[in-house]
Amino acid sequence: MKQALITFFIVLTSLQFNLLAEREVRIKSEVRVSGRFVLLQDLVTDDSLLDKIEKDLIIFEAPERGSKKLSIRTIAIKMQEHKELLDLSLIAPRMVRVFRVADMNFLDDVSEELLKQLSTKAPWSDYNINIEFTSEDMSSISDMSGADKIELISQTASRDVSSAKIRVKFSEKGQSLGIITINPRIQREINVVLLKNSVKKGHVLTKSDVELATIWSVGKEESLCLTIEEAIGFEVRRSMMEGNRIPLNNLTEPVYANKGQIIMVETVLGSLTVRVTGQALQLGRRGDDIRVKNTRTGKVMNAQLIASGLGRVN
Repeated sequence: MKQALITFFIVLTSLQFNLLAEREVRIKSEVRVSGRFVLLQDLVTDDSLLDKIEKDLIIFEAPERGSKKLSIRTIAIKMQEHKELLDLSLIAPRMVRVFRVADMNFLDDVSEELLKQLSTKAPWSDYNINIEFTSEDMSSISDMSGADKIELISQTASRDVSSAKIRVKFSEKGQSLGIITINPRIQREINVVLLKNSVKKGHVLTKSDVELATIWSVGKEESLCLTIEEAIGFEVRRSMMEGNRIPLNNLTEPVYANKGQIIMVETVLGSLTVRVTGQALQLGRRGDDIRVKNTRTGKVMNAQLIASGLGRVN
């Protein structure tokens, strides 16, 4: 043991700790554990030189929550308490930060509780919602590991309602652990229109071309067809593949008359509807007013296109 200690202090200044130096392991600069203890396998970057018993050796206790810094000297002395480790040579930084991270059960508990509380608040109350934490969120939540009460203090939705700035208070046995601010992504379950068939540019969508599907929102749903009525009867500007969502900007009113096409033009006179044939003098889409020449008299009139090949003079 005396020889090991002499070697240890000689090597201390070079940041390599030799405890009889037959096996060499590298110590992490950051160690993350979810349990109460830091095991040897948690400390090393590669545990292939350790046997199963050595991997599970307890070196020291993890912080109750959050993180703490330990000098490599402190860690090495703790390791010397295990005689089977005296042949290890340690390559390590001067300081090692140990994080006590929340286990997945705690993260799930926080997610479940926040979803429950958010579901009573606008704008989320009208939707089935899901929450996704960022890595920064998870780190902040991990610092509160052990809390038995989670309280939503405030929430502010982003402009596109795809995330929120949330302040959450954590307590344990009636004692406050602190308040953190997180910025998780919040998804809403929405209906969106999908193509059942591939369509080419110029195709006018029918009911058989589309279907409703339930998806998690991506914060851009205002740019998509969300109802069947928004899609049926509109012309596709660009070809689209089966299964695609339908952007509203890829739809336009269908062509109801081409230039030179013979169409019917009607006018309502009391209880009578009078129709004449006319020649469209310009291309027109649904709802457009176009110039039409009466094929019998040659008179030019303005007619609003109300159906394919049909105009109306008011």
